[in-house]
Amino acid sequence: MKRWRKKTEALSLHKKIAIAMFITPVLSSLIIFCFYYGYMKDFYHEKVEVFQENNRENMTANVQNILRQIETVSSEVLGMAALSEDFDGYSQKNAYEKLLLNREITGQFTNICISNEMIDHIYMLDFDGNGFSSNSEWDIQRYREEMEIPLDVGQKGRSVILPPHQARYRHLGGSAKGPYMISLVTYLNRFTKSGSIGLIQIDIPYSKIRAAMELLKMTEEDFSFLVDEEGYLVYAPREEDAGKKASQVEYGSYHLGKLWEKVSNGEHPAGVVSTKAMGRGKWTLIQINSNSMLLEEMGKMQKTWILIFLVCLVCAGIFSLSLSHGVTKPIINLIGSMGKVSKGNFNIQVEIPESRELSELAVSFNSMIQEVDSLMKENIQKEREKTRMQMMALNAKINSHFLYNTLNTVKWQAISKNQMEIAESIVALTKILEYSYKNTPDLVKLEEELKFIEDYLYIQNLRYGRKVSMVYEIEEACKKSYVLKMLLQPVVENALLHGFKYGGENNRITLRCTMENGHMKICIYDNGSGFHYEGFDRLTGIGLNNIRERLELNFGREGHMEIWSTPGEGTSVTLAFPVIREGKDMQ
Repeated sequence: MKRWRKKTEALSLHKKIAIAMFITPVLSSLIIFCFYYGYMKDFYHEKVEVFQENNRENMTANVQNILRQIETVSSEVLGMAALSEDFDGYSQKNAYEKLLLNREITGQFTNICISNEMIDHIYMLDFDGNGFSSNSEWDIQRYREEMEIPLDVGQKGRSVILPPHQARYRHLGGSAKGPYMISLVTYLNRFTKSGSIGLIQIDIPYSKIRAAMELLKMTEEDFSFLVDEEGYLVYAPREEDAGKKASQVEYGSYHLGKLWEKVSNGEHPAGVVSTKAMGRGKWTLIQINSNSMLLEEMGKMQKTWILIFLVCLVCAGIFSLSLSHGVTKPIINLIGSMGKVSKGNFNIQVEIPESRELSELAVSFNSMIQEVDSLMKENIQKEREKTRMQMMALNAKINSHFLYNTLNTVKWQAISKNQMEIAESIVALTKILEYSYKNTPDLVKLEEELKFIEDYLYIQNLRYGRKVSMVYEIEEACKKSYVLKMLLQPVVENALLHGFKYGGENNRITLRCTMENGHMKICIYDNGSGFHYEGFDRLTGIGLNNIRERLELNFGREGHMEIWSTPGEGTSVTLAFPVIREGKDMQ
């Protein structure tokens, strides 16, 4: 079982899907076939029974029709012969009178035979040995020789049906084998009105009986036969058995004599569908049936279903292979593309399949490749920029050390000359440069940023020769919080360059810092000249736009900047961002 499971797991996705799609309809077909086979077996069994019953009824009706025609013809002929006075004194008639009578009787018999298709010929003998018949070619001498009972004027009047026999008398000088006939023989006596007619025989071709009985193909297991009251076979599946005693005939596995004996005693042997008495009980129809017809019908159905099943198998195989190929091809293409991507080839675009789910997967994969390629290029560019900045920082570090040493030398020269103002300026400039070039994180404490602002304001006051004062309104908790490095300097620089560019007195910059709902709010207000503010889009300076971008980059929607300005009243810049406690770095 484990070995089989391993082999199954080792199969490709294409083969697994194909096998699954193939097995599903096959199993469904087998289940449907099992149920359908049971249903059809009952259906065909009932159908065969109905067919056999209808066949028996049709055979019975056909034979009964033959018997009715025989009785009708017999009554007509007997009425004509027994009641006619034309035969009185027949022996005393001259040859011409006999010829006329013979022609009249023969014509009447011929008309009767023509009007009744079941009748072959009619024969009549008188006690003197004279014969009349619708058959102008009959051998009257052989007919007399083959008579079982000679005519006697004192015989009893009666009718018998002779079982099938060879009518060798049918043709004058004919062969030893004549056609099989079934004969209705009526014996008359001298007490009839004519007093001269001794026998009337009506022949029915055996082929008519066979045609009435053989409505379906007879086999050794499915057949029918007719038996008269004496036990002779009126009809048998084999023509050579007709006319024999049933006790002398075996057909297949059946002994007809024993079978007839059981039926005569009221028994119903296995396989006997039914028995039917006909002709006022003179004949009995016995029908034998087996399962061969049912098996034959089921065999035909099985062959049909096997053919359909094989066609379905082929169609299912072709359909499953085609469908699985259609499903797995985009996946295989996607896997191949992933392999190329893993080797560093990002110039891959998977073909979009028609399937909605697979098309979404392919579109997502193509989008992912484009994004990964873009990120890779961006990272490469960032790495190059980082390397360039590191080189610039290294150069700046070297230059700053030289500048620090030079400024330190100038400071001591100013002190030696008692130029304290110059020395203080150099100290402030040195602090500014040190703060700017110092290798520190992007986040610094607010108090460090404020010291940098003080030094920067001192240098700018000396540079422009004006007195701008700085007023601080800072909550104590804000001083230990962190802000972005050099976040406030561009705002102060804007106030100095634009707010106080026309000079004036009592120039003042107010820096207010508060905390509200976990956010730090820094407001820098100057009482300078102000300007007509029309929005960020109209700002041409780099500093304020840079502050806004840094806030959005580091804090997202929680970092923002607001500007208010009115000409003649001053300008206010408000910065807001989440409070950053000590020990937390900005990602």
